[in-house]
Amino acid sequence: MTDEALAKRIGAFVRHHRMEQHKTQEELATAAGISRSTLSLLERGEAVTVATLIQFLRVLDQLNVFEAFEIKESTSQTSMEAFEQLLNGEVPLSHLTQHVQASNLKDYIAFSLNTPASTVEQWQQHLDAMKADATFNTIWNRWFEGSPMP
Repeated sequence: MTDEALAKRIGAFVRHHRMEQHKTQEELATAAGISRSTLSLLERGEAVTVATLIQFLRVLDQLNVFEAFEIKESTSQTSMEAFEQLLNGEVPLSHLTQHVQASNLKDYIAFSLNTPASTVEQWQQHLDAMKADATFNTIWNRWFEGSPMP
């Protein structure tokens, strides 16, 4: 994507959220402490400073777009160690940043603690049927080729 196209996309994003909140350019600019003409530049995809963009996004309650810039520290723990932490309740599922390798899990399928037992039983019945008709084998070999089946 070109710089110009990206600037226009950012401008369209700001304009969309401004209009969604039923704010005029003047109202948003005043709340951000920036001139209306600067907001107009931004919405048209023209050059504005990062600080100006941040001020408008703050007023629009859209600073969450910067979550994509968060730097996450990598960890050297194995997939099994991460899985064991999850099982022991040491970390919530959303905090695990490493993928747990299916070949290390063997017989584990994760369900929410609030999942009804009937749903788990139904899921197990369908899984057993998939294993019986070789559907599971086909899927496993497609995604985990070379890994032993659980």
